[in-house]
Amino acid sequence: MELTYDELALLIKNRAGVTVPAETVAEPGIGFDELGVDSLGVLGIVAELENRYGLKLGSDLPGTPQELLDAVNSPAVKGV
Repeated sequence: MELTYDELALLIKNRAGVTVPAETVAEPGIGFDELGVDSLGVLGIVAELENRYGLKLGSDLPGTPQELLDAVNSPAVKGV
């Protein structure tokens, strides 16, 4: 499983109620707050990913989509 910007944009829409193009989600350094996603929205996205893929991402919420992608796609998180 490799989380992509397209999938993350869909999760942001479904879990946080914010429609953002994948190209915007992929912008370097853009934060969830700049996308209009508050901490509860980020928590919902993280919870969905943990439930869907059996991951444990930890208690620190990512501040950017890139941080979340890096965490989800990390071999350590996947148990590889």
